[in-house]
Amino acid sequence: MGENLPSGIDALPSGRYRARAAVDGRRVARTFATLGAAVRWRDDAHDALVAGAEPPGPLAPPPPPTAPVSVADLARAFGAGIRAGTVRARDGRTYTPSGSRRIESLMRLHVLPRIGATPAVSLTRKHVQRMVDALAAEKGPETARKARGALAAVMRLAEDDDLIERSPVEGIRVPQQSGSGPSIRPLTPGEASRILHAAARDDAARGRSLAVPLFGLILATGLRLGEALALRWAPHHGDDGGLHLDDGVVRVRWSLDRQRDRVTREIKVGPPKSRAGVREVPMGTDDVAMMRRHRLATGRPDDGALVFSVAGAPILGTGDPSRTWRRLVAMAEVSPAPRIHDLRHTWCVFALRAGVRPEAVAKLGGWADVGMVHRRYGRHALPDETAGAAELLATWRASHGG
Repeated sequence: MGENLPSGIDALPSGRYRARAAVDGRRVARTFATLGAAVRWRDDAHDALVAGAEPPGPLAPPPPPTAPVSVADLARAFGAGIRAGTVRARDGRTYTPSGSRRIESLMRLHVLPRIGATPAVSLTRKHVQRMVDALAAEKGPETARKARGALAAVMRLAEDDDLIERSPVEGIRVPQQSGSGPSIRPLTPGEASRILHAAARDDAARGRSLAVPLFGLILATGLRLGEALALRWAPHHGDDGGLHLDDGVVRVRWSLDRQRDRVTREIKVGPPKSRAGVREVPMGTDDVAMMRRHRLATGRPDDGALVFSVAGAPILGTGDPSRTWRRLVAMAEVSPAPRIHDLRHTWCVFALRAGVRPEAVAKLGGWADVGMVHRRYGRHALPDETAGAAELLATWRASHGG
């Protein structure tokens, strides 16, 4: 064997470094910008020559330092995961289209402008609490509560990917205001009656059956608009959901989205808003008769057909139903103007006033939190209840010697 020639490093006038490796007369050399890179290559090249292998090529430059994952990065990954079906809610269910849009909007409008650039590993409870307090002061407690929920959903992704040990959103408080809770506008019995009478006149004028059965059903069962528009005449193939007239029940399994798909322009059908939304709601005798009349008026559609449709196609809730509702409210001269969703609130208040236990109202309405029913609806009093309070108090005092 030939004599081993020395391997080494030469500093060049240019400030670069020349690395040499030589074994048994085989000699290779490379030039590097840094001393560390030259040393690593010389050692690897020497070992390769000793083993009779080819020496390594030029070392690739070291990768630039990786930027930490920010809250904005997590939000983008969260949105992509929802679209791919790989990101799910805490209960394991896929997000509804409206639910994913709501989270995306809350993050974009309220969260990312404040903490989007913050690395996820550096986000603390203090950061989140300050953001929530600022939102409550600027936009109101309800916006702050919803933004906190959206951020909590996104930060669960960081937990799942082991980027953080514990979400900094846990334990965050939302400031409350007097009379806190989302504003709701339950109708009085008189207002509800006037709107349904206006609906009958509107249906007759347009030669159709839509306003009375749709809004009457929501008032009778507390369904969300999307749940009502997704109903099919039961029984039908695939599941036990739908409108079961013979049994006098509505079995809620699906909900119609409020927007068309951006690509296909179709109206998507998905699960209800939450796991508690899958439920069975009984109907009164008069309500069953109302829906039987609707089925006859629409040509006796087959089992499995949509209860509310246009030529068999689903109806977009933000289209005809919304326009019809505004027209009916004006015809009935109800002010301040309620929303369609206030029919659901009205159903809940009426049920409580009729003596239905809050636990039953929560189950029938699709709420998992019974306490929310107490807090949000139990405080509402109908006008006749307040108007008669003085007489009731006087009668009680008289009976007790007052």
